[in-house]
Order: sequence, then structure tokens, then C-alpha cells
Amino acid sequence: MCKCKKCGSEDYCKDGMTRGKQRFKCKKCGCNYIEGDQRAEKAKPAELKQQAIQLYLLGLGFRAIGKFLKVSNVSVLNWVKIYAKKIEQIAKEAAEKAEEATEKAE
Repeated sequence: MCKCKKCGSEDYCKDGMTRGKQRFKCKKCGCNYIEGDQRAEKAKPAELKQQAIQLYLLGLGFRAIGKFLKVSNVSVLNWVKIYAKKIEQIAKEAAEKAEEATEKAE
């Protein structure tokens, strides 16, 4: 039996062939995968993304960061956008908690 690489579920269905091998689709998360696929993950390490965000906050541009870290400037832009969304969500949650605290205090 093969397991989903993303969620570990064994609930899957066949989803065609690719590179001469059977492709499967996870019924829980929808991830496509191939049993026994040994290709390396393409995602960049989290430390690299954190370093890019720190350099951005210090004032470097996307292209300069990309050249320095040897990644695409578009990747740096996408990482910063994701970080900004996370920060915005945290700020909203903090504001809601502050409103609840002031309401209780009154």
C-alpha cells in the first residue's frame, strides 16, 4: 500500500500514468503522487526564507536578495507576500483579543 506524501493517508484512487508509472490521488487532501517516487523536494529551506525576509526588512530589494541568496527574485517576492499575510492575520487576532479585554474591563 502506498501512503500520501502530504498527509500520510492510505485512502487514494488511481489517477493515470506518468513517466511510465501509476499516479495516485489522495482522497483526503487531493495531492497527486507516485508510489516509490524518490525525487528530492523542491521547496527551499525555511531558514533561507527567513533570511530573505530579514534582508527585506533591512531594506534590500527583491533582486539584490535574490542574487545574494542565489534564488529567483520572484520567489523572494512570494515569500514576503506570504509573510505579510501571516503578520496581518496575527495583528487582527491581537486586535480582537484587545477589544475583548477592554469590553470585559468595562
